[in-house]
Amino acid sequence: MKKTLFKVVVSIFCAFSVVGSYSEEGMDIEKAYIDLIIKIDYLNDEILILKNQYKLLLDEKAISTQERTESEGGLDLEVA
Repeated sequence: MKKTLFKVVVSIFCAFSVVGSYSEEGMDIEKAYIDLIIKIDYLNDEILILKNQYKLLLDEKAISTQERTESEGGLDLEVA
């Protein structure tokens, strides 16, 4: 999760540096703003994808833990 947050912060920093470089070059601020909005939308989509992947991993872990617990419980009954 920390890596994801770091990636988002770095990406936002890069986006702001792009806006700064555009303005230094005399490029249209409106174009830089549109590019920034596009990048932010892309990052938001990436965040949603990562959240969904995280939820799926949590679900898989819970199922795996439950299956392991059930199989260990079955072994205890057979030994006793």
